[in-house]
Amino acid sequence: MDSGDVENIIDEFFQGKYKVEKFLLSSSFSEICLIKHVFLDDLQVIKIIKKPLTSSSDLNLILYEARMACQLKHENIIDIYDAGIIPSYGDDNPVDLVYFIMEYVPGGDLKKYMLSFINSNILIPVSWALFLVQHISFGLSYLHLSDMPIVHGDIKPSNILLSFNSQERIVIKLSDFGFSRKISSAPYGPVIGGTKQFMARECFNNEFYPATDVYALGVIFYILLTNHFPYDVDRYTLVEIIEGKPWRNTLIPPSDYNEDVSSDLDNIVMKCLAVNHQDRYLNANELLNAIEIYLDENFQYDKETFIYNNTIKKAFRLALYEDKFDEAIEILKDSNMVNVLEEVMLVGDNQDYASQTIKIENLSQIIKFNTKSD
Repeated sequence: MDSGDVENIIDEFFQGKYKVEKFLLSSSFSEICLIKHVFLDDLQVIKIIKKPLTSSSDLNLILYEARMACQLKHENIIDIYDAGIIPSYGDDNPVDLVYFIMEYVPGGDLKKYMLSFINSNILIPVSWALFLVQHISFGLSYLHLSDMPIVHGDIKPSNILLSFNSQERIVIKLSDFGFSRKISSAPYGPVIGGTKQFMARECFNNEFYPATDVYALGVIFYILLTNHFPYDVDRYTLVEIIEGKPWRNTLIPPSDYNEDVSSDLDNIVMKCLAVNHQDRYLNANELLNAIEIYLDENFQYDKETFIYNNTIKKAFRLALYEDKFDEAIEILKDSNMVNVLEEVMLVGDNQDYASQTIKIENLSQIIKFNTKSD
């Protein structure tokens, strides 16, 4: 299935209602496109599953993501608007395809954001890493504390999307529940899936818990603070991973890579990454509580000392979302500021603030990398 096939499928099945604006991701499993509703002038995302349906059980399995997401209404979880079947695709061997129509999140994913810093050899400020993990934990806590607890099962940077709300604050969105499962005594086997660098040891024994998501978030937390993975899982074969060999290595504390990481923060991250799931935070809400206590004890700022500059936010939006890199750089030059990036973090109802700053030359590198990587 190439890009022309995808455009034809969308045009014919939806009878011209949607126009493909951009191809976002193509994999062996699915095609994901940015589409515009022609009559409402509204941007949305369509995901077409390439795997052909061979039975009703296949349909139920694939649509499980849509059914689950429709029940999850939370600021930090992506909305799914529609799902269905595109019948009889293909001339020689016609097959039925499943599609989802989802909320469009314009800010890109966390993977792209993290690579901006890694490729520029810059460490993300600790306060900002805490902000990101805190807000991912908001969404995960909603899953883990639901009436029938839900394990996302595939937490990784590319499944964490970044957007802005109406107050110009960054919002984290969890996406892609294709491998999620409800923790219950129902007589069905768990769906095996995930990305091995972010998978806890128990995943390879077909065991999944809310603490399994905590491990994956711990890997992200570690990378945010260090620009390194905690364990070099890729160097091992699948058999060696199942035997637990990666986790026999001593885990290096994040503070060994980043002098701004305290021993208390080391302990939080290391607990997320405990090999035995019972030694971790048992769910994302426990991790969230630990982060908020740490923030209260370590990030008490006087808000008058911060630079709250909407001009710089405008520069980021121009570069990252509108591909207007030159205009963004001109804004940075005109601002004549040394410290230029500031994101305000509201903590609870007390409106305490935490912030981060990055120098102009580093910000320019980050914006340039992002625009070139599209």
